[in-house]
Amino acid sequence: MNVELDRNQIEEKYKNYINKKVERYVAQKWWGPIKGNEIRRWIKQFPEDSLVPYLLLDSLNIITTEQIEASLRAILEQLRSNIFCENPNLSDEELYALWNNHMEKTLFIPAHTVRDSISSAPIITRTLKKLIPNFESHTSVAEELCGDLMKATIENVYFVDDFIGTGRQMSGYLEHEFYCNSNCCTQTEKKSCSIRNLMSVRDNVKFNVITVAQHNAGGNKLKRAHPQLNFLTANTLDDTYDLLSSTCSVYIDEKYLCDVQKAIAEIKKTYNVSNDYSLNLPLGFEHGFPNNALETYWWSQSNWQPLIGRSD
Repeated sequence: MNVELDRNQIEEKYKNYINKKVERYVAQKWWGPIKGNEIRRWIKQFPEDSLVPYLLLDSLNIITTEQIEASLRAILEQLRSNIFCENPNLSDEELYALWNNHMEKTLFIPAHTVRDSISSAPIITRTLKKLIPNFESHTSVAEELCGDLMKATIENVYFVDDFIGTGRQMSGYLEHEFYCNSNCCTQTEKKSCSIRNLMSVRDNVKFNVITVAQHNAGGNKLKRAHPQLNFLTANTLDDTYDLLSSTCSVYIDEKYLCDVQKAIAEIKKTYNVSNDYSLNLPLGFEHGFPNNALETYWWSQSNWQPLIGRSD
């Protein structure tokens, strides 16, 4: 028996299977805006006959706009369910009144500052607007949070974003100093404040982070740095999603892991790709890839075209 011939035949069947899977996903828009010709162009950037792009496509998960909405709806339902479970003896009418009271004392804050020219956080707030009645009266921005909290009617603050990867971006947001003219108790001599400082003194407010997806690396880091924060997410990832790690669970044969590792290393060397945020994840959103995804999905320059560009 020619083992190498058998392997080649298996790999050709696998490529055909992935091609059909991709056609189905594109036709059903399960990968959002990605088109078939863009995928074929992306595959051709890899060495001829390489199995690697097919392995990467097989692993890929694109969270669509509809899935974002479903994830946020599930989180809101869980919040409401928690309130209901804590008050089992109340009537339905009383429970819904309690939920409405909770919302009246709640603010949703997109996790970006006014200086951020590009951010995916507003996409999440726009989706929440579709799910929450009178949402505009329950939203604010970081730079106005000092004044909002001085009103003494706010008991719940939810910072919202699409994804937490390494946690560095969210950490930078929480520690970012902004101008404050509210004469709040955390204000410095330079009239600056930060969310981190606000959380340290506002014991009467519950601070939360809502994301569509979260990696344990960043989530655990942020929990240690900011123990007063509560994290709510619809999808949790860990090191088994790292496409270049021996802990990755997507490969049925260690040989394929080695093939992917070698191919990605060569591409990074050839195109001088560097990314300190990478967790090598096969994850993207319809509006773009986080920088924690494997670079070959989203990295872009004149001689390398991405499946979808970046999101921030």
